[in-house]
Amino acid sequence: MDDTIDLHREVNAFFDAFVVAFSTFDGRQVARLYRAPFLAVQSDGSAVCFQTQAEVEAYFQMMVEDYSGKGCHSGRFDDLVVTPLGSQAVVASVTWHIGGVIGETLATWRESYNLVRLDGVLYVVASVDHAR
Repeated sequence: MDDTIDLHREVNAFFDAFVVAFSTFDGRQVARLYRAPFLAVQSDGSAVCFQTQAEVEAYFQMMVEDYSGKGCHSGRFDDLVVTPLGSQAVVASVTWHIGGVIGETLATWRESYNLVRLDGVLYVVASVDHAR
């Protein structure tokens, strides 16, 4: 039971770090939480595999610039669900809420992440946006 609680705390801290990285609007900061190759599956089922860390950085730079251009000021997550996959991997699902300068919600969606522990640190290797 303690292992499950510890894992949930570790994954929650990972997403807290994600929120901090996102708030910089620097794609390199977000990409540090990912490892290539990285597979991104969109809500329509289309998928893109980024083979290099440089491709992951460019992808997230495009994403943060897009959010910034839409007036995004902050992000937060809730509804964290953690499913262990052995001792070195986990699937984590969260609901994201992206907010504007005056606190309005600009976007909300659910996403699941395959995280792996490399050298004691969790990294995303795949993500799936949930279809609506």
